[in-house]
Amino acid sequence: MDNGSRNDTAQYNAIQYIKINKAFQNTGNTNANTLAGNPDTTNISDSMLVTLQAIDGSSTHNYTLIKIDSIPKNQGLFSNPFQYLWRTPPGFRIDPNATYILLVKDITTGNKDSSSTSIVQSVAPFKYPPANSNIDFTRSLGTLLIEFIPAANAVTYNLTFEIFYTETKNANHQSAKHIELDYPIFSNEDPSAVGLEGITGAIFYNFLGSHIALDTTVYRHIDSFYVSAQAAGQQLFNYIDVNNPSIGVTQKTANYTNITNGAGVFSSRCTDVVKLLPGGTLVKNLGTDSATTSLRFK
Repeated sequence: MDNGSRNDTAQYNAIQYIKINKAFQNTGNTNANTLAGNPDTTNISDSMLVTLQAIDGSSTHNYTLIKIDSIPKNQGLFSNPFQYLWRTPPGFRIDPNATYILLVKDITTGNKDSSSTSIVQSVAPFKYPPANSNIDFTRSLGTLLIEFIPAANAVTYNLTFEIFYTETKNANHQSAKHIELDYPIFSNEDPSAVGLEGITGAIFYNFLGSHIALDTTVYRHIDSFYVSAQAAGQQLFNYIDVNNPSIGVTQKTANYTNITNGAGVFSSRCTDVVKLLPGGTLVKNLGTDSATTSLRFK
């Protein structure tokens, strides 16, 4: 479940999606890749009753999730783009103080699966320049300072500075291509390691210069920046940790699940995002800094 906020929308965490698949065994001689590509192998076509219970002290609220097939699955080994998802009903809002219990019942067989998670609360206080304010860098002057205090129920953190720019084939901005470039400030840090972080002008310009290819056929324009702070709960951390590559001679296949009578992960994360804008000094220096002058920023 994804809690959080964005300064450019009020509907960020209004809808939650649950993905439920059926497991399969290859009991014959059929190629496993062939089975994986069959939508009937993993998609649950039977009637499933999927419910979320929000328990906050003595108060309990039940939400019946809605089965949809309107969101395509990304390309990959398993059947795509068709998939089933279960979404929260209209009017649903996360209660950050509640414990959520997921209940899944197969109406045909009576089989039941369940899991629970607490909600990772906002990373606030999350200190940064005011939302939609201009930020400016030169190579030697200007530092973007970002600070946040650990969130309740969070055990690991990511902090990313997202850079958005546009490429066009001429100076009139025709045939625009919008591109996102992410600078990872840190990833998978524990609460004791988070605190004050800074991005200097030298880091910013050198990062652009080393990650954007030279192309004399395009013009570029810097659009905006987003500071994205993500905090993950214990179950999601366990899943990521268990599935990290093994180191050593003995390679073990690890499995982690917090689903009773099933396999998978039901957890919470919080993503707080703030939009910032480029200042005039930054825009000007993109065209003159030694790392970016050849990138044709205008």
